[in-house]
Amino acid sequence: MNRKHTRLAALAVVAVLAVANSACTGDEPDPIDAKVGPAGATVNLSGMSVTVPPGALKSETELVVTSPVRADADEAPFGLNTGTSVHITFRNGAQPADGKPLDVAIPLTGKFRPEGTTPDTALLYHVRPDGTFRLMPATVKDETLHAQLPHLSEWNILYVNNDALTRGFPLPSAARPVSPDSCPVQVTTTSYGKVVIGGGSKGWTKDGPVKPCLSANGDEITLSIKNKINYLLPVAATSGFTLTSPAKDTEEEMVRMLAGKIFPDSRVKTHLGRDGELKATAPASKLPATVELIGDPSTFLAESTWFALKFMVGMIEGKTGSEVVNSIKLIVDTADVLTCLQNTLKISGGNVPSMGDVAELLTSKCTEPITKALEALAPTDWWSQFWKRIGVIADGVVGGWNNFWTAVDGIRMQFNGTVHIEVVRVAICPTATEFQDAAAAANKRLHGAAKSKAAMADCADGWAYGRTQTWLDYGGGMWSDGMQTVMHYSNGTWVVDHLAGSDGLILGEDAVCGKMPAALRNKHCRVG
Repeated sequence: MNRKHTRLAALAVVAVLAVANSACTGDEPDPIDAKVGPAGATVNLSGMSVTVPPGALKSETELVVTSPVRADADEAPFGLNTGTSVHITFRNGAQPADGKPLDVAIPLTGKFRPEGTTPDTALLYHVRPDGTFRLMPATVKDETLHAQLPHLSEWNILYVNNDALTRGFPLPSAARPVSPDSCPVQVTTTSYGKVVIGGGSKGWTKDGPVKPCLSANGDEITLSIKNKINYLLPVAATSGFTLTSPAKDTEEEMVRMLAGKIFPDSRVKTHLGRDGELKATAPASKLPATVELIGDPSTFLAESTWFALKFMVGMIEGKTGSEVVNSIKLIVDTADVLTCLQNTLKISGGNVPSMGDVAELLTSKCTEPITKALEALAPTDWWSQFWKRIGVIADGVVGGWNNFWTAVDGIRMQFNGTVHIEVVRVAICPTATEFQDAAAAANKRLHGAAKSKAAMADCADGWAYGRTQTWLDYGGGMWSDGMQTVMHYSNGTWVVDHLAGSDGLILGEDAVCGKMPAALRNKHCRVG
């Protein structure tokens, strides 16, 4: 494995091991003891070497070490993880003095290494009285695990399980391909004619980051936008649309939350998720309307941060699933953690070749405040002495991680720009024939006119205004003055709303004036 990836690899492998249950199989192990005093000593018990430093004890007592036994975790969140459980205590219940941890060297052979495991995947966990776990700094060299123990109790040496790792921390994956089938970018409404994705749109192409589609239900327009890239896109400036874009799962909820906290932006209304679909609705009467999506690094960095935090918190606390989510929600609200995340990601300046690079950057810079915040959630005085070292634990643990890392390293930022989608009504006006036919039919129905001549003078937003002459039969017959004619488009045809009067403007009291679009009303209606 590339040295560049070693630290994060170690952290990720550790995470899988953190949750093993300490339930032991078989009979309880027999304790083995040796006397030690204030002067300290190095003793070999149960196959391991334990060094008690001078000053660790105030009086002579017995150091007790149980024989190692197999620890199986049938109900661990990661599935079955195997390891070895051992208890190390002083007979009188004493603990090492502050700053005087015991040094242990444990050979990863025999009873200390279950069949099918390898030394370079071994990690050391303290089993707390409540059954939870805390990771301890340890290194493996020449098939021997070396660690310092500031507290004596039950300890588990646990080994990586690659299948469990994948189950416990599923990798972000490439976005599922969006169907290449064409979808409507033009629809017809009941009252306003055609609606299209307008010429003011930009950043949207057939091979672009999103796929927009239009649909109409009567006069209600829906713009559906599907995400074609493998991370969230912020939905920023909008006009006229009501937006719906629910998070598909807890993972996406966390990424949205982190994006909002680390990169606060008042423009962002919601997010278009990975494999997600944004629905923007508006009445056709309110068009034009717009949606703008931002392809900046913020959500890519937020998803990378979520990936890194999952491993760090899962590693340290031995948790997965909702327990990890709850811990992360709490620690990102602490000032030190949030500031570190913000400052570290600012350092990147958006130069983020891959998700793995971001995760590695965060683990190298923010492990200390994260560990400190986690410890504050469930304090353990002795453990706080060691949290500064968590960032460099188990640098040599690389077993089974290479393929896992490669998959993460391949998730890269794909789009940096803006998508602006505008939905507009197509200017719809009746043809001369349509205006003539609609007016003649209405004239015959309302006035019994045998003949009509109609001509459109003005048109806007699916409404038309003009004049209609009527043939009046008074013996020799004559054409009347042109009657004011107003009609609107509905369900594929033109419907006459007004056919009366002659000279001047339509009186404002006429109900038709209230229906006409302003462009026509202001020109052809008067009040009083």
